[in-house]
Amino acid sequence: MEKRARYWMVWNAGHPISSARHRHASRASAESEAERLAAQNPGQEFVVLKAVSGVSATRPDPKFRWAVFKTSHELDDGIPF
Repeated sequence: MEKRARYWMVWNAGHPISSARHRHASRASAESEAERLAAQNPGQEFVVLKAVSGVSATRPDPKFRWAVFKTSHELDDGIPF
């Protein structure tokens, strides 16, 4: 496994889908951003996350296959919804 750069991200723990996209180069930078966001959003918790490892595949694993899903209008099961 190759050595990857360390980074931190800020995540809004109160939202199921967070927009955490910025990689902070230091913990201090991420904590500062979490404090800024918390001040702008009272009652919401912002968590600092540290990337500890990462994995990527160079090619698809043959044991995993793509599933084909049909939309409801493609199925004729007699149910109108």
